[in-house]
Amino acid sequence: LPIGFYDVTAKASGFNTAVQRGVQIQTNQTVTLDIGLSVGAVTESVTVQGGVPIIQTESADVGMVVESKQFLDMPLTLGGGIRNASSFIRLAPGVSPTGTWTKSISGGGGFQDQIYYDGIALSRGDLSNDAEVNPSVDAIAEFKLITNNYSAEYAHAMGGVTSFTMKSGTNQFHGTAFEFLRNEKLDARGFFPATRAPSKQNEWGGTLGGPVVIPKLYNGKDKTFWFFSFDQFYRRGGALAGLNTLPTTRMAQGDFSELGSKLIYDPASGAGAARTPFPGNRIPANRFSAVSSKYLPFLPAPELPGLVNNSIAPLASPRADERTAGFKIDHQFTEKTRVSGMYNDTYRPSIKSPGPSRLLPVGGEAATLLLNYNAQNVRTNVLHLNIDQNLTPTTLNHIGLGYSRFRNPNFSLGLNQGWTQPDGGKLGLRGLQFDLAPTVLFDTEGYTRFGDDIASDNYFHTFTVLDTLTMIRGNHTFKLGGEVQRHRDNYRNFGNGGGTFRYRRETTGLPGVAASGD
Repeated sequence: LPIGFYDVTAKASGFNTAVQRGVQIQTNQTVTLDIGLSVGAVTESVTVQGGVPIIQTESADVGMVVESKQFLDMPLTLGGGIRNASSFIRLAPGVSPTGTWTKSISGGGGFQDQIYYDGIALSRGDLSNDAEVNPSVDAIAEFKLITNNYSAEYAHAMGGVTSFTMKSGTNQFHGTAFEFLRNEKLDARGFFPATRAPSKQNEWGGTLGGPVVIPKLYNGKDKTFWFFSFDQFYRRGGALAGLNTLPTTRMAQGDFSELGSKLIYDPASGAGAARTPFPGNRIPANRFSAVSSKYLPFLPAPELPGLVNNSIAPLASPRADERTAGFKIDHQFTEKTRVSGMYNDTYRPSIKSPGPSRLLPVGGEAATLLLNYNAQNVRTNVLHLNIDQNLTPTTLNHIGLGYSRFRNPNFSLGLNQGWTQPDGGKLGLRGLQFDLAPTVLFDTEGYTRFGDDIASDNYFHTFTVLDTLTMIRGNHTFKLGGEVQRHRDNYRNFGNGGGTFRYRRETTGLPGVAASGD
């Protein structure tokens, strides 16, 4: 049965008719009603309205059900991402967050739980995560979290089960619309910036559902229903809170006299203690690397005084979008056969920096040589079909067909900009595998890194077929079935294809003298 409230009627010749009203069926729940029939005329009836809450005695699983009214009435804040009803999972006993994308259920490890949408698992070869699909909050009827003692049909789960039930259309047309806005006008100024940084978060969307009605052709009332949802989230800007260490303008010209007594030694002057320092701690321009010289026009000057922590770091993720659209259709062929299908598309494009330091070169994002930001465009598609049949009054069969596709293209903005390809590219740096701006790290002095070596395009396909047969024989219920999943996992990694170059003070220092080199 679809989730909801039902009236149950029991009749027998020579007995009063018994009616139990308001029986609630929740996600993944088996309900037993003990109805007593008293002797009387068939025309008489005994009606029970409401009553005490039903205690789950048919299964040993431990969990909680969260209905849509609960997660719509309680605040789901715009905390940097789209509203997510599964945030309430963390309120359940035994659940603790372990990271941005992970949680531990009953002491289990991250990504060991399993997510179900309308009875079919959202599975990937490497992990499972409810945030990857994230249908509109207004499109979820309810969800159930099972933390312990779940049945054998959830064989893929090792650390808990979350089962979402999506809303369906009804005989009446219903719709919702919403808009959430948050910006910097009421935010406090950061500690270092003189003004409040621009910050805007906006989420809008709606739902609409009802019977399938084609004028003069088809009237789907009591038979065919549809439901559509759409949710769009935007985030731009944010508070600036970190600091970078950048070479000063004089350092970029080869003048390291600001270091005071810390001497810069000429690595070409000899080996070991025979090295001699550059006169005046100044490196002549004719000693500059041809490759490094092409970096200098893009190197921003620090806007704060000092030699360390002398620049305000840009945002870790200056912009992020998320869009989710879903559609569900239900059709009642007969009283014994019901079919439902759902489709959901979730798209999450964003610009982010891998950290720990972030840098915008002169010219901004368009000047991609020193830029250490990457564009990530995650997309998930889910298609599920369920067929339920009452073969006899005591034999039920459920067939589920599912397909999901997850793709995660995540590339540095310095990819395919001509810096290293063809034949060394604009930098003249040969011998590299891909056209990716090099990554430069300064291991000992804490200077902000140059470049971003992230470049990958991973995608995963999952095909699911399952069949579950339920037989009620007297006081016993037998449930058996099987499930087959086929995974096609593809990992394509281009990272570090532009090379990673690491520098330490020992290159221009005197061996054994810590206060030398830079």
